[in-house]
Amino acid sequence: GKVVWFHAASLGECISVIPLVRAVLDQSSDRRALVTTSTTTARDWIDDALSHQRLSGIAPERVAVRLVPCDARPAVERFLSAWAP
Repeated sequence: GKVVWFHAASLGECISVIPLVRAVLDQSSDRRALVTTSTTTARDWIDDALSHQRLSGIAPERVAVRLVPCDARPAVERFLSAWAP
């Protein structure tokens, strides 16, 4: 299915983007979400919330959480090639 990429710089943005992720996933059952963040704190919070099913209405298997790739062309190209958001 289609991957929709959300970037949330840190924990506050990650918390704020959850309703948008939920709304986009609700639009189509074959969509998946990729959430990137710049901090390990935010990544760990989302991973933990997903694994303990604390984000109601969001199926953990439909969301991938990653640190944003470093701002170097080869890293970004590999990331985009792998995820095709």
